[in-house]
Formats: sequence, structure tokens, C-alpha cells
Amino acid sequence: MPCFPFRFPGSGFRVPSSALPLAFPIPHCHNQPDATTRRSGPPLTCPVAAVSRFPMSVCRILARRCEVKTEEWQERLERVFLQDGIVGGHLIPVLHAESEYGKFVASHFHGQLVLSDSFQAFFIDTLRLAEARYRESSLFPALQWYAYLLLLELSNFRTIRAAEILFVHGRAGQGYGLLRDLKDRAMLLGAVGNRYTTLMAISGVDGGTGKSNDFLARIATIKKRRKKTEDQALSMMTGPKSGLSPNITQCLRKWEEFFHLEVHGARLTSIFEDVGWKMGRELLPILPKPNIDSLANYMNRFCEVSWMVLRSFPILQLKPQDFGIEWAEKWRILDESFLVMADELRKLGKEIAAAIMELVSKKFAFGPDAVYPPEDAAACPVLGEYHRRKGKGAGDDD
Repeated sequence: MPCFPFRFPGSGFRVPSSALPLAFPIPHCHNQPDATTRRSGPPLTCPVAAVSRFPMSVCRILARRCEVKTEEWQERLERVFLQDGIVGGHLIPVLHAESEYGKFVASHFHGQLVLSDSFQAFFIDTLRLAEARYRESSLFPALQWYAYLLLLELSNFRTIRAAEILFVHGRAGQGYGLLRDLKDRAMLLGAVGNRYTTLMAISGVDGGTGKSNDFLARIATIKKRRKKTEDQALSMMTGPKSGLSPNITQCLRKWEEFFHLEVHGARLTSIFEDVGWKMGRELLPILPKPNIDSLANYMNRFCEVSWMVLRSFPILQLKPQDFGIEWAEKWRILDESFLVMADELRKLGKEIAAAIMELVSKKFAFGPDAVYPPEDAAACPVLGEYHRRKGKGAGDDD
């Protein structure tokens, strides 16, 4: 059966029944044929939803009774969705448009890609250095939360990669939506570096996970505690307790609201990319095509958020200059590059760029001499009241 050779190598993508002997079983019920008539009966509907509420042990029993074969439902999909000799053939124009979009980005925004690729390569180097120092350190047993910090940064790297892949394939708005989560994590790492809170606190497990044996109850306890800590820490980063000027905090609130508009309903993407269709001038924009406003929005936010992430790297060091002189020099070059990008926007009258510059200079003031923060939670002001209550025997009110 024909397929996309660059997506599914080989002559087809059917999975042999022997590879998945229990694949997608369905329950035996009144509207399905029994085991004796199953093979001659009509094609069954997709069984995934039917078994979703059954535990695996029950599914195994049902599989023996129904003996649904993988090839049967795959062959039906191949038969129904065969277009121009290819399964899912209507995707070909979309894939082609995404490829052409990437060529447009590469030819028109070379500087952005150079900065992005350099930053991502440096990110990889930093993660490898941090892991090596962690494993080599004599303090290895005592660094309970360093591994958590390292995994947070790894998650940041994965998010950046996902956003960039979307960006160069014509999905700048969706990539922009991912940057919101990256921005939130960068803010929390900034709060940790400033000793406003701790890694344990932002994880939500500070004070235990509750006494209940109910899994959902324990998760709710952790979630409530984490949300409270995040609100307090963010208040000190960009809110009323931040010490930033009112004009700056107002600009940062606008900045955050733009992220919310995209994450909740893709409204910015619709504003940028769907106007022609809404006014009756164009067909529904299924195929991506370059939109300068959408591209600029993504690239500007990418540089701002990536700058904050870069500023969090030094707190991975266990001692000043732990990653070496060469690493520190590369860090400074990238830091200056992000500063130049922000300053160019500021010169164009972009108030958000000016706000980001002040935010980074005051709340992400970490350089190559910065080090991993102490794991003593009592030293952090956000948790001061909580620890005073604990000292008096009040316990955790969550």
C-alpha cells in the first residue's frame, strides 16, 4: 500500500498482528458478533473508545473472545482514505507548504536563525556540563534538588526545540503559545536565583504530600501549595512586590495577556492569519503561508524569553566560574546578542522591549559568577511566614 516514504519508511505502515497480539480489543456485548460469527461479520467500529474504561487485565480477556486483528482496521483506513494512490494524500500540499515556509524563513530571517541555533547549541553544552559537575561532585548525595533544577532546564530545552520546529514549519502562533510555558518557568527560576523561593517550594512537595491515601487528594494538596508559592514568587518578580516601576509592571501585564490570548483560543493567530478569510478575500487558510506580523510576534517573544532562560544558566554552577572561562565568554556573547535585539525594538518605540530590558537587568541579574542557590528553604523570604508557623507547631494549612 502506498504511503509517505519520508515519513513511514518501507512499502507500507501496517503492523503485523503478531506484533500486537492484544491490540485494541473490544468488549463482547449485545450489538457485536460472538466469537463464532466474528470473522464473517461486518467491519467493527473503532474499538479504542470502547476499551478506554477497562483495565488491562479485562482487555486481555476480551481480546481472546473478540480476536480483533490489527490489519483489519488498518486496511479499512487505507481503503477509505486513499487519495491519488497515497493514504492521507490530501496532506501532501500541506507538507509541501510547510517546507516552502521554512525556506522563506531561512532566506528572510537569517540573523534570527543564527541567534536561535547558537543559543540552542550552547544550551546543550550547558546541560552536559551541569550533568558532569553533578555526578562528579563530592556533594552529590546532598544535592537533593539540583537534579530537579537540571530537569527543569532540560524541559526548557525541549520546549524551545518544539517551538522552533513549529516556527519553521509555518506554525508560528502555536510556537508562540509554547513560549508562554517557557516564560513561566523562566520566571520561577529567576525567583529561585533571587532567593525569593526554593526549588522544593515550587515543586509543591515542601511540607509533604498530605496524609490522605487518596491519590487525587494528594495531587490537589501539592497543586494548591505550588500555586500559592508561584503567586507569591511571581509577585516579587513582576508584581506589586517586585520594586519595578508602575509603568514597567503594566507593560509586563500586557506582555503576559498577549500570551494568554494565544494559549486560550489561538486568538492572536486568528487575528494575524485569518483576516483575509473573514473578509471574504481568501480561502480558508489550511496551508500555511508567511505572515510578517505573526512571524515578528514569535521572533520577538522568542528572544525575550530565551534571554531570561540564558540568564538562569549560571545558577547551575556549584561554584563561581564552575563551567570555565570559555563557557563564560560564550554566555556573555549570547547575552549581548539578546540585549542588542531587545534594544533595537526599544529604539523602534516598543514599550514591551524596554520593560523586558529592565526586568532582565533587575530580576535576572545572574552572571558567570552566580552559583546554585542554597537548599535551605528557611532562608527564602517567600517561605518565611510558613516556616515561622512550622516552628510554632502550626503545621501546613493546606
